Amino acid sequence: MNKVVFNPLYNKFPRGASKEGEEVSFLLSLANSIVAEQVDFVYISDEFGDQKVVHMNFVDSDENFNKYEAKVVFAKGIYFYHFEILTKQNKVFVCQDELFNGELSEKLTSSFAQVVMVDEKVNVTDGIIYQIVVDRFCKEGNVKPREPFVKRNDWGGNIEKNTTDRVLLNKEVFCGNLKGITSKLQYLKSLGVSILYLSPIFLANSYHKYDTASYMQVDPMFGGEKELKNLIDEGKKVGIEVVLDGVFNHTGSDSIYFNKESHYDEVGAYNSKNSKYFDWFKFTSWPEEYACWWGVPTLPKVNVENKDYINFISGKNGVIEKWMKYGIKGFRLDVVDELKNNFIESVSTKIRKMNKKAYIIGEVWEDASIKISYGERRKYFIDNQIDSVMNYPLKNGILAYVLTGNERDYLKNVSMLLDHYPKSALQNLMNIVGTHDSKRIWSVLEERTQDDEEKFKLLKIATTLQYSFIGNPAIFYGDEREVCGGEAPLCRVCFPWNKNNTRGEKWYKFLAKVRKNKTLKNGEFNLLFADNGVIVCERKSTSEKILFVTNLSGDDFVVSFAKAQNLIDNKRVEREYVVPNMDIAILKITEEKND
Repeated sequence: MNKVVFNPLYNKFPRGASKEGEEVSFLLSLANSIVAEQVDFVYISDEFGDQKVVHMNFVDSDENFNKYEAKVVFAKGIYFYHFEILTKQNKVFVCQDELFNGELSEKLTSSFAQVVMVDEKVNVTDGIIYQIVVDRFCKEGNVKPREPFVKRNDWGGNIEKNTTDRVLLNKEVFCGNLKGITSKLQYLKSLGVSILYLSPIFLANSYHKYDTASYMQVDPMFGGEKELKNLIDEGKKVGIEVVLDGVFNHTGSDSIYFNKESHYDEVGAYNSKNSKYFDWFKFTSWPEEYACWWGVPTLPKVNVENKDYINFISGKNGVIEKWMKYGIKGFRLDVVDELKNNFIESVSTKIRKMNKKAYIIGEVWEDASIKISYGERRKYFIDNQIDSVMNYPLKNGILAYVLTGNERDYLKNVSMLLDHYPKSALQNLMNIVGTHDSKRIWSVLEERTQDDEEKFKLLKIATTLQYSFIGNPAIFYGDEREVCGGEAPLCRVCFPWNKNNTRGEKWYKFLAKVRKNKTLKNGEFNLLFADNGVIVCERKSTSEKILFVTNLSGDDFVVSFAKAQNLIDNKRVEREYVVPNMDIAILKITEEKND
């Protein structure tokens, strides 16, 4: 028997992040064998560093445990807490273990975290996201490449067919365009898609366009502003809105603002210290030595604290205002953890001013709620800076599970999300299993098996967990057709329009149908069981419950209930359902079993 019981998902009320001024209750259970003279709840403010102690009150006992409670009202901020138990012999601590359970320790090790935000005023966006690398999705019409691009005439050809040099690869284009995306809106709608997240579309001299040359122009190879407007308008007719990629941390060296290659009439920062853009960048020795993103010289880093730059992006007639007027849904903020808090606030304030129902998603690969980046504690959630983030922790947990059959990483990462993230941030999550920066899911599964049928079973398990979680599931273009691709840029392959895959598309369409259920839109998420290769979670509302079961145990797993509806085959089920190894179940519970 454990000597201490505390898990913030089950022994803290309310669960998760709290609001400023809201009372939070912490319930700690200690084994009767521990004779405690005093039990304290101890918390430290991250911002001010001050420590406060709350004496916990004895509230109840049973044959095994004495139970203590602390009620705390927090101001806005981030707090780290633990429990201290004073006995006649010594003082011991209750710290957080890797799976978010409390564990006894003779010294203070890992603390729990409490995120406290201002009152939530964030709009909730609900839907299925489809991420597209524009050059690689669909080509419509005759697209003529401009300098310095080299056109590939073998749509779908091997990315490294001609070269492995990244600089040269960046100049090779397959000529996918915005008109091509517009032509496939009905196809996207059939997958349940309601949000299109596009890779950067602004003028740039690479196929991926993360090296912006002009924030005020849509790249003419993509069709210019006319085709962007047409995509937005036609998308809205079928219930699909567009989110653009905001790459504001750096520009291209070959840009209007830096102009290292002297391709533009503007006097760039590289050309003259008198350039109006000079203070946008940080030079250590002008013009050849300057701050750049991750040491890449073609991506000079912008000084996002420069007032002129801030105004250019989020001021009157600035970048945000121009493109929001086109009717986009919002922005995904590239490398948001490299942007300063005041810059993020300026951008998000402008976006929301232009559209109260906008969607602002950030690229963060870790726990976004308590992240420190470049010496600055991030305030994405406590100050409502952004709606949410790309959910890399969920992705990592899911992939670790399907590759090994071990649910530990999934349990750890889901516990973190549920404990640290505010409700609105959870609801707005972009839940991914692959992106333009990571190996494709189908290629990941090949690390476990080369058998085609087994890979598809594992894909179903991964996407079941993805679609069951709170937030917005996101499809990386082509995953529904089991497209392969290694680490970036090899994942950015052309969509195989000439090869049908009814198996994959049928499965994603089924998941989209399940997602229409109201319980998956607003229902509570609970992790009911995670052990020995089996995960059972539920989405629960006041009127119904849906169970999601994935089994990688090596044996059958039996789920018991009174009555249920199997959503996969639509059949009624009574008493129990057997989930075979390497399989799933999605069950709408119509009657609870009384044990």
